[in-house]
Amino acid sequence: MSSANIWVAASDGELAKVQNWVEKHGLSPNEKDPNGYTPIHAAAAYGHKELIRYLIEKGADINIQDQDGDTPLHHVESLEIAQLLVEEFKADPRITNSDGLTPLQFIQEEDEFPEVIEYLQSLAFDGAIKNANAAQTPSLLDSLPVPGTVGDHDIRYTLQSADSIDDDEESQKRRAEIEKIMGGDNPEEGLQAYVLNAVQEHVKNLQSEELSNDTLPEKKRRK
Repeated sequence: MSSANIWVAASDGELAKVQNWVEKHGLSPNEKDPNGYTPIHAAAAYGHKELIRYLIEKGADINIQDQDGDTPLHHVESLEIAQLLVEEFKADPRITNSDGLTPLQFIQEEDEFPEVIEYLQSLAFDGAIKNANAAQTPSLLDSLPVPGTVGDHDIRYTLQSADSIDDDEESQKRRAEIEKIMGGDNPEEGLQAYVLNAVQEHVKNLQSEELSNDTLPEKKRRK
């Protein structure tokens, strides 16, 4: 096989020749051919793990894009290499090429490499769940009083399982209200308002009790 240049050597998995181009001839591990194709694009496409590791150690950009906007992950053909790029070297599966396609969408168009597609789909699903949680959780929690900071009252929040919740009339009423909120058009906003109102009402009741106790006459001591 010919290794007339660093890109051919990378495609062929010839580590020693790639090392020669980088270390003796001074080529960058991010060196681009006329199409913007780099050694790590080639190494990823042809599944050369040790060559990928070497190029990364020498400063290769795992998310570098060629003339078409493709990253090395766009050209992966094996599950093992996809996992290596994403999990060890933190390749970003969200980057789109000049056609607006992520690595997952690009590979799906080819209708090949089902294991790679399934893996990238799992990343997309996991990312969507994490983003949704990150977007929703702070908006609810940030609206509540900070524990221990409302007057002299010790404010705490706890989670209860369904088995531990009382089944009295008041509890049933609260559950019905929450179910109604969750079935509405904007459950997050409704739940936020419900919880905030409940906390404020409870604090108000505590303050009223405290005020009432302060106005009671002290008991006389027995002689």
